[in-house]
Amino acid sequence: MRDLLDHADLGRYAGQFVWLELNMDNTQNEPFFARHAVPGTPTFFVIAPENERVTAIQPGAMSLLELTQFLERGARGVSAAAPASADVALERGDALLAQDKAADAAGAYQAALKQAAPEWPRRDLAQASLVSALQSSRQWQRCAEAAVAYATPMRRTPCSGER
Repeated sequence: MRDLLDHADLGRYAGQFVWLELNMDNTQNEPFFARHAVPGTPTFFVIAPENERVTAIQPGAMSLLELTQFLERGARGVSAAAPASADVALERGDALLAQDKAADAAGAYQAALKQAAPEWPRRDLAQASLVSALQSSRQWQRCAEAAVAYATPMRRTPCSGER
């Protein structure tokens, strides 16, 4: 992942993001891990500097395309003056997931999907996030039902949604 973060195409984000790598074994990092759940490594966060609100979370490795989409999503969350209610619910789901509240995050993702217009560009992301949150909260039946319902119509792209 370090090679990916050093990629020249990410130069356009210089000055917008602070890259921070935290070692889970270092006790100095415990306050961060107490506030933000890390479901595995690597896990990426975009955190608003003014209030430490998580505007995007992405567990797992990403391709360059996925990383740039993730950064764009996080930046929109930081700079949005008055985001649509579906976008607010999606960001709330990400924030709850970062607090290790997967069941509550699932509810927020479900709310985002209910509030969103059918053509909402972040629909695939919200659907995938809902399935992931249901899995993390061990809601196996709902997870399976949501995965079946959303997988068939989901667009097939290098990365599903705007991660």
